[in-house]
Amino acid sequence: MRFLVLGAGRMGRAIAFDLVRTLGRDAVAVADGSSDALDRIARWLEVRTHRLDLADTDALRPLLERAEVAVSAADYALNLTLTRLCIETRTHMLDLGGNNDVVAAQLALDAQAARAGVLVVPDCGLAPGLAVWLAARAVERTRAPRAVRIRVGGLPARPEPPLGYALFFSVRGLINEYVEPPVALRSGRLVRLEPLGDVEPVELEAPFGTLEAFNTSGGCSTLPQTLAGRVEELDYKTIRWPGHAAAMRAMLGIGLMSSEPLDVHGTRIAPRAVLEALLERNLPRTDDDVVIVRVRCEGRDGQRVGYDLVDRYDPPTGQTAMARTTGYPTSIAARLIADGHVEARGVVPGERCLPVDRIVEQLAERGVLVRTSDSG
Repeated sequence: MRFLVLGAGRMGRAIAFDLVRTLGRDAVAVADGSSDALDRIARWLEVRTHRLDLADTDALRPLLERAEVAVSAADYALNLTLTRLCIETRTHMLDLGGNNDVVAAQLALDAQAARAGVLVVPDCGLAPGLAVWLAARAVERTRAPRAVRIRVGGLPARPEPPLGYALFFSVRGLINEYVEPPVALRSGRLVRLEPLGDVEPVELEAPFGTLEAFNTSGGCSTLPQTLAGRVEELDYKTIRWPGHAAAMRAMLGIGLMSSEPLDVHGTRIAPRAVLEALLERNLPRTDDDVVIVRVRCEGRDGQRVGYDLVDRYDPPTGQTAMARTTGYPTSIAARLIADGHVEARGVVPGERCLPVDRIVEQLAERGVLVRTSDSG
C-alpha cells in the first residue's frame, strides 16, 4: 500500500479513483468510519477498505506505518491530530484543509516534521489548493508583480431558489467561509476583511453571464503570508449566482451563523447548528455542477498574467466538477511526493513546495484544462 485515503466521501472517492486508475488498486487503501461509504467505494474501485474511527489514533497508526503517503479527505477538525500521527509514523501527508486556525497549528509542527523526514502539505484541493498554487505561479511569471486577484466558485449548472446553490461539500466548511474574517493584503500589509462583503460582478461567457463574487475566508490560505513583501495587493473572493451573498449576509446579520448557544424555551442550542441542519436538509444535491477559477496577477509595468479554468460534471466517470478539481490536484500532488519529485520536508504550504506547471500538465491529461495568459 503506497497511498492511504482517509475519508470515503465524495472528495475521498475522487482522490482514490484517480490514484487507482493511474497506479492500480493494489497501491491504494481507504479508511472511514462508515460501512456504507466503504462498501460503495469497494464495489466501485475494488480497493482495500478499513472501517475505523479516524479519530482513533491507536487503530489508525498501523495503517499509517504501512503507507508512504496519507491523504486526508476527512473533517478538518482531525487534521492536526493526523499531522502529529503522520510525523510519528514518518508518513507523508496531504489534506483538504478548511480552517485557518488548524493550518496555523499544523505549521507550528514544521520543525518536528522536518526532523522526521516527513512532508505535510495542508490545504490541498481547489481553494485552498490549486487556485492558490496558480496564483503563486502567476506571481513568479510576472516581472514586477503588484496585485493578485483570485476568484473561485463551485456552482450548480442550473441554480434553484432561494440560494442558487447546491450541496457540494461539507456544510460546516461552507459556513466557516462565511463567518471567519478573510485575510488579504492591502498596500503590502496583512488585513482582515468583512466576510460576505465587497460584492463585485464577474462577467463570464455564455451561458453564465454576470455572476457575483464576495469576500470569504480560507480560500487563499497561507498565500498572503507567502507573498507579503512581494506584492502590494491580494484578495480572494468566492463566485456565486447573483443574490446569494445578500441572502447569506442576512442570515449572518441576524445571528443564524453564531456558534454561541441560545436559550430557546429552556433548551440551549447554537443557531449555527440549526442553520447547518436546515442547509443539509434543503440544499439541492446535484452532480450537474460547474467550477470556475479566475486568477490574475498585475505587474507594475502593465503586464497581466492569468489562469482560467472552467470545469463541468463528467458523466463517463461520474465525477462532479468539484470532485475533479479538488480530488485530482491532490492525488497528483500525492503521487509526485511519493515518486520523489518534491524535495521539501516539514509542514510546507503547497505554493512553496509543489511543481505547479507539472500539476497543470497532468490535470490536462485528465481533461481538467487550465488556460494561461500573459499580456504586456
